[in-house]
Amino acid sequence: MDRMFRPYIDRFVVCYLDDILVYSKTREEHLEHLKLVLEVLRREQLFAKRAKCFWAQPQVEYLGHIVSATGVKMDPRKVAVVHDRPAPQNLQELRSFLGLTNYFRRATDRLHE
Repeated sequence: MDRMFRPYIDRFVVCYLDDILVYSKTREEHLEHLKLVLEVLRREQLFAKRAKCFWAQPQVEYLGHIVSATGVKMDPRKVAVVHDRPAPQNLQELRSFLGLTNYFRRATDRLHE
């Protein structure tokens, strides 16, 4: 998927395994983006499963993020998990907490590149 959609990834396409998320700022732009994505699928002889397709959604929850016309942001519920987590009491809990916060930091950095 990443190879097929490389020119579009992080511009208007996000892929994870067999999921393809297309996001755009306007309806007209979205129709153009969908056309490009469907052309890639056709060229590669791949097909979208109708039951898994959702069209023209104003926002989508995707892998801990909210994707909308305004961009990609962290899901506030995921941020609350970090914010509300009790303070680490030992080295193992500290490492776990730092791993979680680093994941969110890297994810946020990638989304804003």
